[in-house]
Amino acid sequence: MAVFLVWRCQLRRIIWVLAVLSVASPLSAAGPWAGKWIWNKVPAGNVWFRKSFLVRSGVASAKIAITADDSFELWVNGAKVGSDSEWRTVQVYDITRLVRPGTNVLAVRATDNDATVGGLLVEVAIACKDGSAQLAGSDRTWRLAVDENDGWMKPDFDDSGWNESTEIGPPPTEPWGGLEHPSLLPKSTLKTLEVKWPRGAKPGDVIDVTCSAVPEQRILVDSAVALRLLVRNEPAFEHWIDAPSPVTSWKPGQAVKITFRSIRLPAYLPEGRLRAQVITAVTESKGGSEVLLGSERRRTSPRVVGITLLRAMLRSAISGRVLDVRWRAAGQAPSGFMVTLWRGQELWVAQNALRSPARLVVPTGLPAGSYSVKVLPHAALCPKCPSVSIRLAGPPKPTVRALGYGTYLDRDGVPHRWFVNRAGTLIWDGKPYVPAGAMYLSNFFMSYRLGNPVRNEEAFRDDIKRLLEMKNAGISDIYLNPCAKWRERPAWVWQRFADLCEEIGLRYGIQVTEETDQLRFWDVHSSVYTASIKGGETARIMVTSDLLTSIGPTNAALYVAFDSNTGEPVDGGTARVLPAPNGVWVEATPRAEVHRSLMVYFVPERNYEGGLHDYWTCVNDTFKKALNGFFSELRLGPNMRLWIDPLDNEQGLGGYTNRALPNSTGFRLMFADWLKHKYGSVHNLARAWGIGASGYEVFARLVPCVAVSDGGTVGFAIDPPTGRVFKVNAVRSAMWSDIIYFRDNSIAEFNNRIAEMIKRHHDVPVVLKHEGTDMYTNRWTHGGFDGLGAEAYGSDIEHIKDCSRAVHSQALQCGRTMWELTTETGLVWTAPGYPDPLRMFSELASMVQMGAKGTYCFLIMVPSGSPNADWYVFNLAEDPRQYWWLGTYARALKSSQALPDYRPETMASAPQADFMRRVLGLQVLDLGRAFQALRFGSTTYVWNMADIPLSIDMYSSGKTTKSLELPARAARPAVIDEAPGISPASVEKANLATAMHDWREVTARAQEIGMPVPFVPVDDWRKLYAQVDALRKALGDASAFPMDSVSVDGDLAEWVSIAPLYVKLNNGVAGSRYEKAKFYVGYDQDWLYVAGEVNDPTVVNNNRLEKIWDGDAVEIFVDLHPDSSPGDAAYNADCFQFIFSPTSADGQPGMAIFNPGLAPGSQLVCSRLAVKQDEWGWKFESAISREDLNGFTCRPGEQIGFDIQLDNSDGAERVWSKVWHGTEENFRNRLGFGRLVFAYQRRPLRANRSLEP
Repeated sequence: MAVFLVWRCQLRRIIWVLAVLSVASPLSAAGPWAGKWIWNKVPAGNVWFRKSFLVRSGVASAKIAITADDSFELWVNGAKVGSDSEWRTVQVYDITRLVRPGTNVLAVRATDNDATVGGLLVEVAIACKDGSAQLAGSDRTWRLAVDENDGWMKPDFDDSGWNESTEIGPPPTEPWGGLEHPSLLPKSTLKTLEVKWPRGAKPGDVIDVTCSAVPEQRILVDSAVALRLLVRNEPAFEHWIDAPSPVTSWKPGQAVKITFRSIRLPAYLPEGRLRAQVITAVTESKGGSEVLLGSERRRTSPRVVGITLLRAMLRSAISGRVLDVRWRAAGQAPSGFMVTLWRGQELWVAQNALRSPARLVVPTGLPAGSYSVKVLPHAALCPKCPSVSIRLAGPPKPTVRALGYGTYLDRDGVPHRWFVNRAGTLIWDGKPYVPAGAMYLSNFFMSYRLGNPVRNEEAFRDDIKRLLEMKNAGISDIYLNPCAKWRERPAWVWQRFADLCEEIGLRYGIQVTEETDQLRFWDVHSSVYTASIKGGETARIMVTSDLLTSIGPTNAALYVAFDSNTGEPVDGGTARVLPAPNGVWVEATPRAEVHRSLMVYFVPERNYEGGLHDYWTCVNDTFKKALNGFFSELRLGPNMRLWIDPLDNEQGLGGYTNRALPNSTGFRLMFADWLKHKYGSVHNLARAWGIGASGYEVFARLVPCVAVSDGGTVGFAIDPPTGRVFKVNAVRSAMWSDIIYFRDNSIAEFNNRIAEMIKRHHDVPVVLKHEGTDMYTNRWTHGGFDGLGAEAYGSDIEHIKDCSRAVHSQALQCGRTMWELTTETGLVWTAPGYPDPLRMFSELASMVQMGAKGTYCFLIMVPSGSPNADWYVFNLAEDPRQYWWLGTYARALKSSQALPDYRPETMASAPQADFMRRVLGLQVLDLGRAFQALRFGSTTYVWNMADIPLSIDMYSSGKTTKSLELPARAARPAVIDEAPGISPASVEKANLATAMHDWREVTARAQEIGMPVPFVPVDDWRKLYAQVDALRKALGDASAFPMDSVSVDGDLAEWVSIAPLYVKLNNGVAGSRYEKAKFYVGYDQDWLYVAGEVNDPTVVNNNRLEKIWDGDAVEIFVDLHPDSSPGDAAYNADCFQFIFSPTSADGQPGMAIFNPGLAPGSQLVCSRLAVKQDEWGWKFESAISREDLNGFTCRPGEQIGFDIQLDNSDGAERVWSKVWHGTEENFRNRLGFGRLVFAYQRRPLRANRSLEP
């Protein structure tokens, strides 16, 4: 186990735990599950299972628990019971009505989507009327088949020819781990009488525990037995063993003694008082004994400071009005005092002072009125805080805003007073808090399962290791993204993460999203859902699901039909909704005269899948009670700083913002009340909307339909229950503006009220990740949510600045000051995180320049080591060097004296270098290409960017004082404090060594393909690098190799010695290889050859020529002169898109060419294509003729722009595309193409360098 430097005393326990955990915990074979994971011996996509069982008596109750990886369908005695596709959730069904005395049959079709690792887990329990019970589960006696047979699910089907199942093991067998065991049988009660717990037992110890327990009723079925430890009455750990005697033999009222041997106490359990119980899988638990694990944390009593306010005198000064405040303190305030000016509950001025007296600057623009002056101690209680009243003159309307504020009581009762200043900076305990860290995904938190202590322990150890690495690198600010609702993990698990942050010394926040019921909304659009028909005909449109929404036959739809000539409404009502691929058909047959010209506009109902739910219905008393119960369980320490997104992560409607009318009972009720409050009478409302309806509830349920006709814009509103249609002046009516205003502002009100509920328990700032619209405008002058966080992604600094500008602009519209920060940011490019330290600093500083007073990178989580993994491109843990880069940036940010009061003066930004130097105090030093260097204050950070170790010399008075060794690849910076200077000669020497290293590497690659390499001087690293850059450009991104002769027949024998190219699994992520397709490129003087093999058993393309791309196909992009018109993305005459498909509408392989000088999808005349299909997919060879390339001849050493795109269809249309170099915009943007160089000779087969991460 690695030895860590213990830099704080409180870390000693953590380091000791890591050492102890190097010995794996033993895994008991016993457990609560009667069932085992089973599957076919050989991996298969679909497996059909059957199990017959005998019931000897009448059935009182019968239940079945089932899950499968990836999905299942269940039948009992031929009747379908249910299905599910989430193996982590065990489904429980009551099958009492289906089970009968005699022989019964369970039948399951289980599917493993990728036919790699599949599994089925079942447990069935039957309680009989005679008092007996049966409990059984999936095991090897289950029969299976890998082919479907007619009637296979029926009870009388003969499965004697089917095979036995292969047992994999009970939970927590890998790869599934622990699963929650459901309660299936009516349970008797087992009462724990005594637990003999060894004194001094602590996490990591191996202990024996002897217990006694007594059953209060007869136990009907056998089970293993376990010692359960509970934290705050929530199960946290279970150690299962085989019972010392069958539990069915235990007599009611008679104590049983059980000894649990060699229990390794996991480190993830919190130290302190726990409760221990004896449990079985078939009994309810009662009683238990309190035990002490490790030691209890000593509570620190908060200091108490008495304040006597002596004077508060207002006077004029050159800077404006000032308050001279004097007070006397009885006791010591550890962090000084906060001198404040209040008007009721509104805080208008706050200033920190170490001691009395203090001079409080009163800004101009405060509203006139009576104010109170108070002095409050930081980090200390003040039993009585007296105030002095003063009166201020001021404008009728304030020109400055009140301050956001709060007082957080930590787990020891110590108050931490905070406010947000007028620059959007959080001031905590009298000091600016400007975080620079990352969103953190905890391995332990995400993977925790009660039934899998071994995996829990490994994940907890992994978290400790990673958090220590981050802390040691200088990162001290994180927030937890749990990837779970707060009700999906026990409160003690949340608490354990918070305690770990406190122990390590990290300041932390927690995202506490709790999604409610799904939002359904009317999708109001003026042009998408239309049909033109004649009277008597049926109007029909298709509505499909998309990234943000889903739609199915259970959704509703409305329609309005109007006369195409007059614009008058003809009919309206509820449309018919029928299933369709990836959506629905919506149709209606309006009642109208035959042959009358009609326009029909539909309003479909969609289900929103994004970050917004039905708060109007679900944020009710039940929700609030659960919220209060959860947050009251937490005991958070002094390092807690913020809550994030308490209702929805990244709350918003995306592209549906201006189209979505919530369709819920709660929304309509609240909207009706709001309309009543706004208008005062139905008459006023009818006049504002231009609609002659009656009753607020009728207006609140109207659905607008804005149509566009030849006569201009026509508005309608339809009442869904009655089908009545109202004509509306779409320009003058206040209907839509009222709907949007109420929708967004009521969401803001929910955000405020939930924030207030949370802060009653833990009053730290509540921050919302900003997605635009008024739902992010807190109009309260005190309370509610406290901050807005930008979601800033991209590779363009100006775009990232725009994200921060939006937050700054929204914050200025709020009723009081808001903490402005960046809650997520990531550089969208081709490798994890950032390419180098200065690029990271530049990206992060751009957000600060636009007003962000804190930055959290997206993200740090368990590294996968594979570019194919989700979030690989953003995960800083894939490249831990970046911990040190971020830690250095954090030090610079926190050391800035000017930043807390910095405000963007205009929406135009000054040059970034000037901002970094003036506000952040950062200066970039030029030390050549071998190094990156940054100086702030008297400290200089230097990174070695080369692939080889380097050194630089420090000098003073012309003499070298010491030499610094710098590790390769910017692993860790050299930190130079108060250094007199860096030797220029050593910098030159290091740059020359780096240039020579790169020169040797690039010339070796050139020699592999036979490219001539010119002689270059070696005494000047700048000239040498110029040659290196030129040679790298000449080598391009990949090579096409000379081919002697190619027979275009679909046989790839000629290509066995050619290195393949791979499209990217994740477009835009270099090195993320899609392994199911390989491509080869070659040439001769007449042909450009592209061949490949695609693993795709479902070969589909029902198109040709212009639509050939909409199915299985390969697209080849060529730019004959990529250096012409630099920066111009548009195709010119020398740009081509060739598409080859394995089949087409006529059943034959297809070819097409796209070029500005040709009709779209023209037929290729001279080029050739051959395709071979088999059960695994298809292989192809293509030869693109020079005649189809404007007479271009491929010559050694020359380059062209080049790309490959693989299109896939599993049915009617293309479902995805994957690209080798560029993006899916290649068909109209040539700038994303890679560079293909024509090699002089073939080189030995090896991975193409363009694919290496």
